[in-house]
Amino acid sequence: MRVRYLLSVVSIIAVSLVIGIPVGIFSALHSDSALDRGLMIVGLGTISMPSFLFGLLLIYFPAFQLKLFPIGGYGTVKHIVLPTLTIALPWSAWYGTFLRTNMLDVMSSNFARTAHGKGLRDRVVAVRHLLPNAILPVLTMVGMDFAGLLTGLVLVEQVFNRPGIGWQALEAARHYDVPMILGSVLYTVLDPRVRLV
Repeated sequence: MRVRYLLSVVSIIAVSLVIGIPVGIFSALHSDSALDRGLMIVGLGTISMPSFLFGLLLIYFPAFQLKLFPIGGYGTVKHIVLPTLTIALPWSAWYGTFLRTNMLDVMSSNFARTAHGKGLRDRVVAVRHLLPNAILPVLTMVGMDFAGLLTGLVLVEQVFNRPGIGWQALEAARHYDVPMILGSVLYTVLDPRVRLV
């Protein structure tokens, strides 16, 4: 179970960043355009939708109607795609929006004006100069979101019928099973020799 959970966490964070960073850069470079406003509206709609409803929509369209992915369960890589997208798409919209705001703030700084004054293209200035300064708060958010993965996956695990650490921790809390709560949360972080069953 620990390997499956780790794979879920890594895939969620990776997909969130792979989608969110380019969207944030693109939106910042084309701020106040119609495409930027459209991306922001879609992003805010995605962020606002509850994860279980987003998961049900993903089950209905790609899995049930198009039959591209299994509806639930676990076992293959295809089983992890829809649960990953259920969490990663709203997070990528959040990361993209946050990165866009940070990049717009950094664009007015002296080093950005100097880079433009040297004749560098907008993309080069964005990737080499603006992104390293604007992405630090996003990476801080990613670190804090790891904690949210523990409890935030409970609904998604239920929607996709996947056994996971979120459900295990919730059941332990319901039954006041303190050793299990500590084992699923604290001990595996502090002592890597401890393995989840």
